[in-house]
Amino acid sequence: MMIDINIWLFKAYVQQLKIKNGRGQTALMISCENKFLDGVKILLGEAGMKDENGQTALMIAAQSNFLEAVMLLKAEPKQQDCDGFTALIYAAQENNPEIIKELLEEKNLEDSDGLTALENAIMRGTWEAVRALWKAEGGDRATKFAKDEFVADELQKAIEGL
Repeated sequence: MMIDINIWLFKAYVQQLKIKNGRGQTALMISCENKFLDGVKILLGEAGMKDENGQTALMIAAQSNFLEAVMLLKAEPKQQDCDGFTALIYAAQENNPEIIKELLEEKNLEDSDGLTALENAIMRGTWEAVRALWKAEGGDRATKFAKDEFVADELQKAIEGL
């Protein structure tokens, strides 16, 4: 019953699309953050907008491991936030191979430090993400991030058999 009321309220206030809160977030971004799929579906008109950090709803959905929203929002690809992060970089940091596969259009884009999603994943030790990105981004450049023996060993284990 409560969800039905929430959906009704969303629909009643849909004319207020594109209004932002104090952090510059839209209702779509908040729906992604809270994994509220019905809200995401209703508020797709806000896709592509950025908050005060330059993040889009797609980036927030990737950070929240919200695959369903990522699939609905992936029409806003290749956007970068204030740090140059893309939705793919956030998915790599969250170690989510399913979302990574949906966002491969953003492969090889670099953040403001010159790092790709694969390189971010290696530096964070998110090894499932490394496996998902290795072939897409090509690992030759990324191996330079395996500077110590532990990271080199973990990287080798992650890419074994690819």
